[in-house]
Amino acid sequence: MTTDPLDLEIQKYLPALNNEEKQSLLNLIKSFLSLRNNIGDINIEQYNRDIDEAMSRMDKGEFTTHQDFLKELEFDTELENLSRTILFPEKLKAANEFLYGSKKGK
Repeated sequence: MTTDPLDLEIQKYLPALNNEEKQSLLNLIKSFLSLRNNIGDINIEQYNRDIDEAMSRMDKGEFTTHQDFLKELEFDTELENLSRTILFPEKLKAANEFLYGSKKGK
């Protein structure tokens, strides 16, 4: 039998729960354990290798700045908004002008 005070306190309260509450508690415990197992603690050597690889990619220019990311996000959002209206013929010209400039899409 366990002598850990926390374990003893948990055991003290378990009988007071009904089956539905026990099942809910069991599911919660399983989810905690699942998260812990899926995170997969890495050792310091792996952590340092990951950092070194990331720094190497940055040194090679393989990165996206925050400003560029925001521009891409804004453009993607505008395209998504246009895709919702493209079915309407009156919006087609504006969409083409946005995508290709005013000379194309006439």
